[in-house]
Amino acid sequence: MWLNEGWLMRRKNPVFLSCLMLVTLFINGCAMSSMFSPYPQQIAVVKQQIEHKKFAESLQLLDKKRGSRDEVLYLLERARVAQLSGDFSTSISDFRTAIQDVEKVDEQAKISFSKSVSKSAALLSSDNAIPYEASSYERVLLHHYQALNFIAQKNWEAASVEVRRAALEQKEAVERHHKELAKAEEKAREEKFDPSSSQSQVNKHYKSMYDAASSVKNSFQNAYTFYFSGVVWEILNEKNDAYIDYKKALEIFPANHFLQDDVLRLAKQLGFREDYDLYEKQFARQAAPSTSADEGEIVVIYEEGFVPVKDSTVLSLPISKGIHSVSFPFYRDVALNARQLKLYDGAKVIGATEMILDLRALVIKDLQEKMPGIMIRQVLRLLAKDRLQQTAKDKLGDAGRFAAMLYNVVSEQADRRSWLTLPRDVQIFRSKLAAGTHELGLVAGNGRRENISVNIRQRQITIVYVVATGSQLLVQLL
Repeated sequence: MWLNEGWLMRRKNPVFLSCLMLVTLFINGCAMSSMFSPYPQQIAVVKQQIEHKKFAESLQLLDKKRGSRDEVLYLLERARVAQLSGDFSTSISDFRTAIQDVEKVDEQAKISFSKSVSKSAALLSSDNAIPYEASSYERVLLHHYQALNFIAQKNWEAASVEVRRAALEQKEAVERHHKELAKAEEKAREEKFDPSSSQSQVNKHYKSMYDAASSVKNSFQNAYTFYFSGVVWEILNEKNDAYIDYKKALEIFPANHFLQDDVLRLAKQLGFREDYDLYEKQFARQAAPSTSADEGEIVVIYEEGFVPVKDSTVLSLPISKGIHSVSFPFYRDVALNARQLKLYDGAKVIGATEMILDLRALVIKDLQEKMPGIMIRQVLRLLAKDRLQQTAKDKLGDAGRFAAMLYNVVSEQADRRSWLTLPRDVQIFRSKLAAGTHELGLVAGNGRRENISVNIRQRQITIVYVVATGSQLLVQLL
């Protein structure tokens, strides 16, 4: 047994007691963080509260995280919960603060000092020690949902600002990704570490997960945000801008028939004959007739489920003349389970939604893009911990070596943080309806039905926002 008499005697050594105290303080200091209370575990409570429409309890719980190092992430969750509850003012306020936090992180990155301090700490612990930085897809959806809030308040000018900011985020994300990867590779060169052998093993282990994201080219752009922007521009009668965004959405998600119809329709209305002929041939159909004077349109946005959560996996990698176990984030829930929302006008079936965003694939692609940087940091962290353990042994003997070993074990945790109240997938539906009041039935894939009364206005677009969170079907008219 390793707790022998000699070890018990060495407990009285003040140096050893100091080392043990440091490890204890480290454990206690991380007890309330995502190190020892994984972030998905914390937000599972929030998702359960959403399921039971206990929105006030969720907001109160998340409000306690203000001022934490991961404040931006808790604000994103809180703003999303407020939005689902219909409290758009609170959602706007929280998203606005989250935007300020994101901008502050960007500014600190330029100064580099504060960011380098946190990453130096992470080199001896884990990526969890780095204050959370929103992923590119999260930054895009942050502005997307802020625009939705403003639409709910009929503040179309503010909504147009947010959709422009969402478009800018999608454009800048590519450059940001390349810069982050270059920095990680530069650090590896400084440490004289060749990541190629470890990277190939990581890719092999992650193959099935990566295959699930093969439908998307990158995590920086999503057809949902471009389509949503297009609808906003159409409502504002900015048809050229709408057409541009519909075309961008079509490039990303070409199989959606509603999106195809919108591109055909606007190409014809705007007189883009060459485009129209191309799309007419590609889609094998003509544009539908324009909305008549006694008709209006309904656009249904259907968000289903919750985005997958990160798990962790341990890989054995050949590093520094030996085989070492390293913890990495990993998605196990990669199956595509999207189910359509069926729509009824009275007893008549008028259609069903079609997918425009597979967020499951997007978050996996985001992890795939980040994996080279994560892998390099994890390996460099392991090398640094090995040096720490050797130094502790040289300076403090077995007591120091034990303390360093214990520290290394408890601090080896994969970073599992991400915005978890986002939907798993998004679908859309668009149709003309006679002007007037309609009693619509919405039937989700799990059989849950909601009936709503919708007033269709002549030659205007009415947005119906539907969110399925499992057993619940939340419906809002925007």
